[in-house]
Amino acid sequence: MRSTMMLAVLLLPVVLASDRNCTCPSSPTPEDSAVCGSDGRTYSSECELQCAGLPGLSATHLGPCNTTVVASRRRRSTVELEEWRKCQADRKCAAKNCEECIVGGFTDSKCRQMCQENCICGCAGLPTGGLDEDSHDRWYKCFQERGCSSKKIPCYHNCDNQVCRNLCAMDYIRCNCGCIQHAPDTSTPAAPTTSTTTAPTTSTTTAPTSTTAAPTSTTEASATDTDWTWQKYTVCVDQSCNCGRSSAPELQGIRKANCTCSCMGLPGGDLEAYDSEAVQRCLGDCGDQEIKCDQACRGQKDQKKQKECLDSCSLRKHQCRCECNSTKEH
Repeated sequence: MRSTMMLAVLLLPVVLASDRNCTCPSSPTPEDSAVCGSDGRTYSSECELQCAGLPGLSATHLGPCNTTVVASRRRRSTVELEEWRKCQADRKCAAKNCEECIVGGFTDSKCRQMCQENCICGCAGLPTGGLDEDSHDRWYKCFQERGCSSKKIPCYHNCDNQVCRNLCAMDYIRCNCGCIQHAPDTSTPAAPTTSTTTAPTTSTTTAPTSTTAAPTSTTEASATDTDWTWQKYTVCVDQSCNCGRSSAPELQGIRKANCTCSCMGLPGGDLEAYDSEAVQRCLGDCGDQEIKCDQACRGQKDQKKQKECLDSCSLRKHQCRCECNSTKEH
């Protein structure tokens, strides 16, 4: 009987369930004994393992993981991370764009982000998702609900060696790419619409206060006193921020981020700032504001005003992120 149950555990694929909807019995039965996951972690039951929702996760055997399994996983995670980083550099994931994201000479920012995320997940050997706006929104909602970023920060802080940090990095990748799988393509991405909306004024280095109000099309000039529209911003990024070949490809994404900030007349961050807890917190606030801004815009019935409103949301998002990049812990 036990061997039959073990076979079922090993063959049963892990269901990618939302943390919110996946619950396990508070008093597990004898059949729900601890299992060792393929990630080298011990789960109190098969149910807990399934609720983890990590792509490729399965039970290797009944009972807790032994030290040999954990050591093997640590070695594997280091190799996986090195291969993943090399693949990202070779494929230029940080600067990648998909032809489907360019319509009428302009790039859809959400489509491009999904294109880059798909490249990243593909390098990890994990499934990819869609490119349309709905796919992006479903991915981001899942990413927030699972707390992929918020879990990564304390994970790093609790590490005292590089092997541990490698494990945290791979867990983050699997968490993020697990959400990408929840984002199948449902429609053709639309190109961003040219509008006369200008960027909002510069705030402090902390994330701007959250608001549910939709931006108007008469927002005042940006930090450079230039009337920045979404069209001007995307043209500047496309023309100025390709970065080309680099002697340090792992830093190409950071250089690109700094370049895109300069297109709005805003400073980027130094290389040490991007991984700080303050920056990650600020970026999370920016994401929350973007969702609220988009939702408010979609409530407008006039299609032209709605498009202008959404363009303004995109500009506000990039400005917010650039302000975050100059935020550092003191």
